[in-house]
Amino acid sequence: MSITPVSLAAHSKERVKTWVKSQRKLTTLPGQISTEIYRLQAASRRSGIQCSAHVLRHTAGVWMAEADIPMQKISQYLGHTSTRVTESVYARYSPSFMKDAAEALDW
Repeated sequence: MSITPVSLAAHSKERVKTWVKSQRKLTTLPGQISTEIYRLQAASRRSGIQCSAHVLRHTAGVWMAEADIPMQKISQYLGHTSTRVTESVYARYSPSFMKDAAEALDW
């Protein structure tokens, strides 16, 4: 299954970043995250735009890769157990990934 990043206006990126960061907090109250997920699902249904917490998380990872953030940092931020997972999913969005390999072929 392929996940397509959500296309959002620039002002919406800050809201997504804030939401993704809130998912990483260890001090959240029981039920707080499920309430936010419920609200997101309800907004998704009302708008007709298919969106989920997972899609927003993936979108944040894509944006980080597009900003050329090192895979190790993206991996840590998203809580992956290995950078191999991060590289297999997000490396293709990084402008510098494989750049050196391509330059080696420049004749």
